[in-house]
Amino acid sequence: MLLILLVLLAVLERREPAGEEGPPAPVPVADDQAAPVGERADVEGPAAVEAPRPEPPQPPAPVPPSAQVAIVIDDVGYHDELDALASGIPFPLTFAVLPGLASSAASAARLRSAGGEIMLHLPMEPERYPEKDPGPGALFTFMTHEEIRRTLREDLRLVPGVSGVNNHMGSLFTVREDLLKVVFEELRRHELYFIDSRTTTSTAAQRVARRHGVPSGRRSVFLDNEDDADAIAAQLEQLFRVARDKRKAIGIGHYRETTLLVLASEVPRLRRKYPDVMLVHASHIVN
Repeated sequence: MLLILLVLLAVLERREPAGEEGPPAPVPVADDQAAPVGERADVEGPAAVEAPRPEPPQPPAPVPPSAQVAIVIDDVGYHDELDALASGIPFPLTFAVLPGLASSAASAARLRSAGGEIMLHLPMEPERYPEKDPGPGALFTFMTHEEIRRTLREDLRLVPGVSGVNNHMGSLFTVREDLLKVVFEELRRHELYFIDSRTTTSTAAQRVARRHGVPSGRRSVFLDNEDDADAIAAQLEQLFRVARDKRKAIGIGHYRETTLLVLASEVPRLRRKYPDVMLVHASHIVN
């Protein structure tokens, strides 16, 4: 009997205390049940980290424009049949409109509504007048100061919405500083800029304009002395070269079909070839 009791006591001492359980046996995890990448798994160990993704290749940074070109198209007012072609050119052009011609006001309105900048192409007396006639609204060296003011005001009325002025002909008038003074006093009153077409090397126009506080510029390249597409394209490229070298340049051409077609085809190519040259309206290039 005593032997049986001793055996029972030994069995009871080997049993674990009630209410305490050991850790559960680990449960196998199938491959398709693994913890998502980047989250902590149930099992001990470092969390998985997503591998860094390679950066996509970046395009080369564009070259910021550091030079400016303005293209002025003279003699608008004769040929309104060119207005549609000119209005469709998708980059900045400045159109110089002659006063008092049949299509002057209508062409100016169309070109301005298409995004063009409008100038008054102010007729001035040339050296060989009357053999060379500057046309209606011209300023002459024999005019009084009051006649010059009155004529200029009427020209501005006939071409409304202008931002500036450049001279049409004027090889005789633009050497007369006393008469230019009257012109620039009037332009300053109207807050207009002036671009010297430089029809003579003796011109005093830009010098007098600056003296009277009128923002001004000067023609760098004539684009179409020859009405030939290849010649115009060559002059246009020369204009971009001058702008790159001098930081700014103004080209002047005429309201002709050949000139407009060359501009439409060549300027986009030149803008790609000279990415540091920006095409602007004339008002952005004067100082």
